[in-house]
Amino acid sequence: MKKMIKTMKRTVYFFAAGFGLYVVIKQLIEQQKEGWPSLSTSPRQQSRLQEIKIAPTAPQTPVTPDNLKQVEGIGPKIEIILNSAGINTFQQLSECNRSELEIILKKAGIRLADPQTWPNQARLAANGEWEQLKSYQATLKGGKVISE
Repeated sequence: MKKMIKTMKRTVYFFAAGFGLYVVIKQLIEQQKEGWPSLSTSPRQQSRLQEIKIAPTAPQTPVTPDNLKQVEGIGPKIEIILNSAGINTFQQLSECNRSELEIILKKAGIRLADPQTWPNQARLAANGEWEQLKSYQATLKGGKVISE
């Protein structure tokens, strides 16, 4: 019997705590809708807020994805993986380092690809240096440097 009473007390406590949390969250949501009128700032905080100038953000233009398959070693499957990781352009790929790319590939279950040269190739493509890219790719096999 004592165990049952103890269990009932716990249930009541959890219910009361949950209800209290609900009331607090509801009040916070209402205050947020009203612009947080209950929050007050000191004169020092108000002067500091006036000093801070927030630059308006420019509307983001949609990024036109590049054909990443032009990089030696990147095929259709890896291009999809890179795109899903937020790498859509040669510029974005050129800003990645080898370890970041390896992590992306590993998470996707790709083990054989070697992204060592991808950022360099992407940098050339992003800069429009297509002839230099072609000559660099001639020294590669599957995106890897050919060791002789």
